Amino acid sequence: MGLVDRYLHSVEFWLPKEQQKDILAELSEDIRCEIEEKERAKGQKLTDPEIEALLKQRGSPFRVAGRYLPQRYLIGPAFFPLYTLVLKAILLCYLVPWLVSWVAIVVFMPSYRAEHPGLSVIWTLEGLWTITLYAFALATLVVALLERSARGKGFADSWERKWNLPAPREPHRIPRGDAVGQFLGGIVFALWWLGIIHRPQIEGLQLDFAPAVYRYVYWPILAVVLASAALAALNLLKPHWTRGRLIARVVIRGAEATTSIAFLLIATPVLVHVSGASAAQEATLAEVANWIMRVTVAAIALFAIGDGIRGLWLLARGRHVTAGLPQAAGPRAI
Repeated sequence: MGLVDRYLHSVEFWLPKEQQKDILAELSEDIRCEIEEKERAKGQKLTDPEIEALLKQRGSPFRVAGRYLPQRYLIGPAFFPLYTLVLKAILLCYLVPWLVSWVAIVVFMPSYRAEHPGLSVIWTLEGLWTITLYAFALATLVVALLERSARGKGFADSWERKWNLPAPREPHRIPRGDAVGQFLGGIVFALWWLGIIHRPQIEGLQLDFAPAVYRYVYWPILAVVLASAALAALNLLKPHWTRGRLIARVVIRGAEATTSIAFLLIATPVLVHVSGASAAQEATLAEVANWIMRVTVAAIALFAIGDGIRGLWLLARGRHVTAGLPQAAGPRAI
């Protein structure tokens, strides 16, 4: 068996059986044509070392086989920006605040350090790392499944086209990226709110909502989030605003603003308990935790009000489709 045949045999090992014959025939012809060209230019047959050098220039059999196969990846380029955005959100909104809280407890509470001496204090973060790992794994699974479901439907292509010059878009068309983000965000929040995705655990630190939260706003907030996720799912399937969906958008945003304001009216929505801490230390931590929660909820309320007003504006301007058919293109909605 000559060098070329041995090389082709090695490439064959990495190819799927249904494609081996066609790929090897193409590769064999390409290699032998290159050898013939070299021999004509040289005026004599190539030696084995020269043929070996030529084959090495093509790369290892594994790499050569890879050039003939479709690229396989868990999350492709079309959805990778969304994937990184989700991971950043988990990092900044989930992991970092809890790490900051843990550092504050360790630094400013000698009693906590005394209860967990030396390096044992590091192990109090074990629950946080576990929950974070689960959150990253869930995000990877959801985005990967979303991409698989979008393949072959033109959806992924529309994501990739965003890097090109934007084409004029109907004022009633819903950006799929917005629908995907709202749907995933709503589902993840609902799972967290129900306790299916557990809150991070730091040994000795307990955070929970006050009884008034569970009594007055717990279920209304869950209902609003699920309604928003359902509307986003419908928008993903049929990406054009209709009059009914615009009305639903305004109602949902109004309910979201109402439940957020009701949450803000609760005197102390978050309760904090730290093992070994004094009452004054717990009060200080509770004040910080409640301030952060209030700022977050206030931002949600402002967004809901703004988005509801935008929905009313779209309704007033007639920026929606009628009877399921797009209207004539007009000025683009902002």
